[in-house]
Amino acid sequence: MELRQLETGDRYASLVLAGSLDMNSLALIETRFFALTVGRGKHAVVDLSELTFISSLGIGMLVTATKGLNRAGAKLVLFAPTENMAAVLAKAGLKEYLIVVANLDEARQLVETQCAITN
Repeated sequence: MELRQLETGDRYASLVLAGSLDMNSLALIETRFFALTVGRGKHAVVDLSELTFISSLGIGMLVTATKGLNRAGAKLVLFAPTENMAAVLAKAGLKEYLIVVANLDEARQLVETQCAITN
């Protein structure tokens, strides 16, 4: 499992989750993931295109980050899930809760729009 930081700006951070997000790998990246997302209190966009597996605990991490960012007035936007990841997230019943878009441009547009609304 790998967590990479792509970019961090004034308005949002951009991250990549790659590999298999299971119980063992979650323990390795969870603290850093929360520091880069909720810890900053800014919008976060997360690339799922390289994520091959996500356990219920991994989904729980995304939900917890969403809740933390919502409290800070920010959003977590997931983008570019593989077909398999999109199906897993849909089956989790969180489609109305987790924001999932097709690509980075859509994710950026969503957070830029949100920034304009809150400013």
